[in-house]
Amino acid sequence: MTTPALQSAELAISVNIDLCGNCIFCLSVCPFEAITQNPDTKKVKIDPVKCRLCGICYATCPSRLISIQYYDTESLASYIRERMAKEGADELVVACRGTALTPATWRQKLGIDRPTAMYFSLPCLGRLHLNFYVEAASAGLKKIILVSCEQEFCRYKKGSETVSNRFAAAQPVLDDLGFGSDMLELRTLAPRAEIDDKKCITCGTCAFVCPYEAIQIKDSAARLEKEKCKGCGLCVPGCPAIAIKLEGSDCDAVTKEIAEFAGGPAKPKVLVLGCQWSEYRSCDEGAAARPGVKFLKMPCSGRTDVLHILKALSAGIDGVMVTMCLDDICNLETGNKRAFSRVAKVMESLAKLGVQDRVKIAPVHPKYLGMFENELNAFVSKLAQGKR
Repeated sequence: MTTPALQSAELAISVNIDLCGNCIFCLSVCPFEAITQNPDTKKVKIDPVKCRLCGICYATCPSRLISIQYYDTESLASYIRERMAKEGADELVVACRGTALTPATWRQKLGIDRPTAMYFSLPCLGRLHLNFYVEAASAGLKKIILVSCEQEFCRYKKGSETVSNRFAAAQPVLDDLGFGSDMLELRTLAPRAEIDDKKCITCGTCAFVCPYEAIQIKDSAARLEKEKCKGCGLCVPGCPAIAIKLEGSDCDAVTKEIAEFAGGPAKPKVLVLGCQWSEYRSCDEGAAARPGVKFLKMPCSGRTDVLHILKALSAGIDGVMVTMCLDDICNLETGNKRAFSRVAKVMESLAKLGVQDRVKIAPVHPKYLGMFENELNAFVSKLAQGKR
């Protein structure tokens, strides 16, 4: 459902219809049928409800008449040049966030130990325009390694296919320009859940909550069919025996980060357990931290664990905000709905203690500019008023 507030919200993507040549490439590549063409005027239009801001249309437009607020070619090129100058880097690793690589793990996972390599991630590599590769090469990079999700694992349906096609198109272009096609390398990764047979109590909860039917109860144990697993993490917080792990979202690691944040000097303290698809900027490597706010990136809001919420509150953190994608646009099927139900039940229990206002459910999406910031500001303000 689209509220009046959303109808008036500024969209993070737009088309210059006055100059559009009506090639409808954008319409043909959109994974979510969010772009339509008026049969009379032949002009295209982006449906703000269906759009998920994958950026594939932006990278496909041959006339570059689609504008996007996040990770456009010019901004990325400028960012690369700044880091090259600062770090002396001459090699770039850019990964899709769905791969679960992090600034702490990418070197080990990819087997890259060269000190001149730098790393950052994007919501989807399908948003990289062909010009990006030319700009990056022109900046002086000697190597660009793309780490994409496996095609069947892609959160945006066509993202991995798109980057694969653009990789193939970029190689001869770079060769013709004298950079060499071998400066580009494409790898794929797909993080999946792992079940500890020794801890499993065969309760069947994981099989029940998995939206992909990737877990079956066989031979008195939960068995994971890895080719079906999408790494959403819904099974992890549902396991009462804590027998399931998910790469990039380890329970103990999250707990440690919460404890470190709780022990810091800032007040008030707000922990955001955020779906990485519901907010972009806070997931950026090196993103400027807001004083008193800690953003913990989740692979999906469905990964949100009640234990982490309670741990945060008991450790002295003033409030916990859980962000999730809007309505029916969850990139992982039912993750947002599962998260909403789970957190709502926690709030019901906290209401008995009169502290339910210390937890907030925030359905947001980066396609609506300022939406996350507005929700966070409102929550921080409410917590401050409650302390008076």
